[in-house]
Amino acid sequence: MDPVKTITMNNRFTAIVEEASATLYRTAHTTFIKLVQDFQCAIATPEGEVFAYPSQSGVNSFIGIQINGGLNGIDIKSLKPGDVIITNDPFATDGLVTHMMDVTMLRPIFHRERLVAFSWAFVHASDIGGAVPGSISPSSTDIFQEGLRIRPVKLYEAGELNTQIKNIFLDNSRIPNEMWGDFQAMLSAMKTMDRRLNQLCDRYGTDEVCEGMQASLALAEDSAREVIRAIPDGSYRFGDY
Repeated sequence: MDPVKTITMNNRFTAIVEEASATLYRTAHTTFIKLVQDFQCAIATPEGEVFAYPSQSGVNSFIGIQINGGLNGIDIKSLKPGDVIITNDPFATDGLVTHMMDVTMLRPIFHRERLVAFSWAFVHASDIGGAVPGSISPSSTDIFQEGLRIRPVKLYEAGELNTQIKNIFLDNSRIPNEMWGDFQAMLSAMKTMDRRLNQLCDRYGTDEVCEGMQASLALAEDSAREVIRAIPDGSYRFGDY
């Protein structure tokens, strides 16, 4: 893809995720999103590589992570429009979920029955049960004290809500209404990404948009390599706590 088309597509993708991130932020219910901004959303290729990520709000530390771990145990070929996968399991998601308070959702994006991308969103849930309100305590000695842990499972199937999965989350939270409000904010953000990406496919064609995804990833790699090349050779050390 030529440079002009690449930048055009990259800017389009960025606009989509920035809009979705703003939607999540403005419609969420709890303090962790409203004040701490411990949330985010993005779009990934069908292979799981994130190619569009917001930078104006929310958490930036997930840039570059693959979303495949959130699909562990899910048959990709069985996915349909309107499906939504939910999980908060750090052990079953290959690092996509960092701790159990980060409830994560994935939604496949189809254009004319072709899987073209995945939308992704997470929020730091203000309470998922466990020994203390908020589910975080320095005195906890094992993971079972932190609350509920659910491996990837479908919250929605073809647009139909699985109320049993919903209730498992809500029945184990001290603030179920606020928690569901945050979940709905994530769902709204993912629907926004789905709608906007489909509009892009209608305008430019699915093949052109998918080519733009790969071109955006290649542009990011070239930019990163340029930064690394500018670092003088040598040994570098740092400390972290």
